[in-house]
Amino acid sequence: MLRGTGGLALKLDYINNTEQLAVGDAVITSGLDGIFPKGIPVGMVTESQKGKTVFRDISVQPFADLLRTEEVLVVLGGAMSISTTPKPGE
Repeated sequence: MLRGTGGLALKLDYINNTEQLAVGDAVITSGLDGIFPKGIPVGMVTESQKGKTVFRDISVQPFADLLRTEEVLVVLGGAMSISTTPKPGE
């Protein structure tokens, strides 16, 4: 789960301490939430260290310039399925 911090960086939560996440790794959407499609680039890991709990402390720099963002799309429903296979008779 990626969340804002009130500053320019984001925090990536719930990544186990046993996972190997390095500075410079890309953060992309997983698609597991059923809202955002899999594979959308979100940001880059800028800090990754073992946390005090079972989860790592990870900072992410977003790819988007959030200070200059004028419009945001809010997705309220579940994921849409887009089929490229023509239906019979098309």
